[in-house]
Amino acid sequence: MKKKIIAIARVSTRAQFAKGTSVDSQISQIEEYCKMIDAEIVDTIRLQTSGSKMVMQAGMLAKAIEL
Repeated sequence: MKKKIIAIARVSTRAQFAKGTSVDSQISQIEEYCKMIDAEIVDTIRLQTSGSKMVMQAGMLAKAIEL
């Protein structure tokens, strides 16, 4: 049975999020890692928030736990 992974990509600024390249790069790296460990990505969460101010929203956490 494959491991199930929730991919989370985070950038700090709205400009980075709008451009998408940093998020896309992170998702690509997660996909490559999942191939290496024979895991399946079941959901992808894209966040734009400062790391020092980051608080996982209860809804996102509940969704992740549900999977």
